Amino acid sequence: MSDGLGALIFGAVGGGIVTIGLRAFEKVWIEGRLGESMDARRKLLKYAKPFWLACNDLEWRFAHILQKIRTKDNLEPLRDSPAKAVGLDWYVKAGYYTTSTAYLLANVAAWIQLFQRDVVFLRFRKSSATAQFFRLVESLKTTLSTDSILWFHYFNGIGDYLIQGEVPMSIAAFSFKLATEENFRAYYSQLFAFLQSLTGANQEQFIERAIENLKAIKQCLEENGAVPEISAT
Repeated sequence: MSDGLGALIFGAVGGGIVTIGLRAFEKVWIEGRLGESMDARRKLLKYAKPFWLACNDLEWRFAHILQKIRTKDNLEPLRDSPAKAVGLDWYVKAGYYTTSTAYLLANVAAWIQLFQRDVVFLRFRKSSATAQFFRLVESLKTTLSTDSILWFHYFNGIGDYLIQGEVPMSIAAFSFKLATEENFRAYYSQLFAFLQSLTGANQEQFIERAIENLKAIKQCLEENGAVPEISAT
């Protein structure tokens, strides 16, 4: 066999091996990573938008409470608790404000638990953004639990207890369970005590920090494309 023919044959064989190797690499690694990325993206979007909405709702409620404090408006509705309830209608009438505020706070805690349980290993477009996001979440939890009776791990608990399946229960279910289940009501009694404490003196800065934390989480989700934009039509 001439040197030229041998080189040609070995070149063809070598090229074939390289081609097969590249195809295997593409199939196993690139397609695998792309599939993981798409799956991660679907999961991220599944949780990101309702979590954004939960943060937004709580931010607005905290802003409303802050306005009442600054204008010395009536904060009695926030001092109510299920201990005053006489029947289910209390939760949708006299006790609605405090019940809904408790729900909004527990709802944010629940979405955080769902995020950390199912999305903790998922990434935004940059891994640094993922780390930033979870730092912001921890910052919110630290703010709410520092110098307050809403203890750090209890905050986790009120989120866990609100979850039904893969989503938080509705406010209707939350109210019904408070009215009909003694243990459920007892577990959330500390949350209602925390809300009562917000009506005390020197709570403005505490609420302001919580609002800023919620805004930062929303902004992080928006900047990293985790919340789809809704264009005007």
